[in-house]
Amino acid sequence: MKRGALVSVGWLAPRLPQLQVVDATWFLAPVHGPRSPADEFAQARIPGSVRFDLDALSDPAEKDLPHMLAPADWFGAQMEALGLFASKPIVVYDRLGMFSAARAWWNLKVMGAADVMLLDGGLPAWLDKKLPFASGPLAPPTARGRWPAPPAHEVQKHVVSLQAMEAWVRAPDAKVPVIDARSAARFTGETGEPRAGLQPGHVPHSLNLPFGALLNADGTFKSDDELKAAFRAAGVSLDGPLRPQRAVCMCGSGTTAAVVAFALHNFFHLHAQIYDGSYAQWAKADAKRPVLTSTSSAPPAKM
Repeated sequence: MKRGALVSVGWLAPRLPQLQVVDATWFLAPVHGPRSPADEFAQARIPGSVRFDLDALSDPAEKDLPHMLAPADWFGAQMEALGLFASKPIVVYDRLGMFSAARAWWNLKVMGAADVMLLDGGLPAWLDKKLPFASGPLAPPTARGRWPAPPAHEVQKHVVSLQAMEAWVRAPDAKVPVIDARSAARFTGETGEPRAGLQPGHVPHSLNLPFGALLNADGTFKSDDELKAAFRAAGVSLDGPLRPQRAVCMCGSGTTAAVVAFALHNFFHLHAQIYDGSYAQWAKADAKRPVLTSTSSAPPAKM
């Protein structure tokens, strides 16, 4: 089955030799524990997969923020070293069903991939069908890929900067909602952030839609009607005159924000950007940017 850029294991399996397949597993240690994506990739992977290391393939010059989008020419060189071609179809998955794969989908799409898809349910869905898997060390690619860098203005269409977020907080636009994919408890500030040095809470005027609300228990995406209802419950109408012009998605580090961005783009054809610095940038305690919590009684400070 294929729903736009979302494909099932049943669709992928017979087409595997004609496709480039990417394992984009990443674990958030405070949530998933001390698991190693590299070790687990060596234990079991879809045959022919290469590993997309989200940490290593983020901006190498950015020392304080995780997962920032890398310069296009540098990113392209890394893809070529993996043996990937921007002109050939790519399918991305992770081993949590749907967690970090959507961020790799977004990175690849922004950086010029002609046709990049997500595997619905990821590696668990593949293994559940008793389909063959590979293990052991990955052999070097037999050929170097080809990945031309896209123009800067094309990249920037998909990215929202800190300065743009600050301007939006000063003058929020209901036609451009900011959607936070973190859990409700993190959004309200009832629980702290998994990264040290951040104020608990959320960006003023932003909406909360935990990325898990878009997924079934097995990590597959819900039906269109269920997705539409989840967005409506979060305050985003995808029908009629209240439909946004575009949306800005964020989370802790810009990873699960891409799950929300994918849903908006793929199922509802809405242009969804990502605030790349996300809450890890916004809520730095020494930055003194306004944040709200469930107990906030005063409006955010002027910026």
